[in-house]
Amino acid sequence: MPINRRKPYKYKVQKPREKKTQKRDLTAVERAFAVGASMHSMATNKEIAALFDPPTTKDAIAKLVRRIRDRADQEGISITNPTLYETLPGRGRPELLDDAQKKRIIEIVTQDRAHREKEPLQAIKDGDFDELPPMSVSTFENVMYEAGIAINGRSRTTPIDIRKATT
Repeated sequence: MPINRRKPYKYKVQKPREKKTQKRDLTAVERAFAVGASMHSMATNKEIAALFDPPTTKDAIAKLVRRIRDRADQEGISITNPTLYETLPGRGRPELLDDAQKKRIIEIVTQDRAHREKEPLQAIKDGDFDELPPMSVSTFENVMYEAGIAINGRSRTTPIDIRKATT
């Protein structure tokens, strides 16, 4: 006997959302063009802003030029350096540990059985990680979790695979 199923019914109609403005971010090439044209007095900020599609404001161009000039002065590099025009990372909390520091944590923990069996809080209190910046237990546990290393059998990942963790 066939199973009767009701036809799916859309309770809420999904209509496309219309954007209120045509605002968009400039690409790295467009930012470089705008700064170069403005700094070398090839065009006014108003003329530069009108060239983009959709057009931006002259204030946005002035702010861009000021921001790039300040970064160049602060870092001591030339205005023509392409790293100035790359998209900067967004807001939010910066990374606490870089990749080398994370690898060092894994090396310390996996060096022998005594270190592997030690509780995270005890390892931090014993000064096992004094050469690294101060970190919380949760930061330590997150590094171990991302590496796929079990901490006293309480991890949701596979057991220790030292070759995977240190490469």
